[in-house]
Amino acid sequence: VKGCIADAVSQLVVERGQHPEGFDTRRNLVFGAYGGWYCGLVQHGIYNHLYTRLLGSSTSIVNALRKVALDSVVHVPFVVFPVYYAYKHTFYDGDGASAGLR
Repeated sequence: VKGCIADAVSQLVVERGQHPEGFDTRRNLVFGAYGGWYCGLVQHGIYNHLYTRLLGSSTSIVNALRKVALDSVVHVPFVVFPVYYAYKHTFYDGDGASAGLR
């Protein structure tokens, strides 16, 4: 639901009718699904299980900074972005995952 809402705000407020057909329902559903499976399911496993296994469950500022650094240097550039672009090119653009990784 959050992914659908975020895309709807993007289409209706940020892009303000730049799509010739109006509101792009297909795009909204594709990014809503991405928000559910990756941002919901996969990132839950990464942030709540993997990071805890790798860096411990301490809530100290030092451990929080270690988790932010791991996220910023490894997870986002080498996992989040490739997965997002492969997903976008497969399910929205229709030209396959490898197109999103070029």
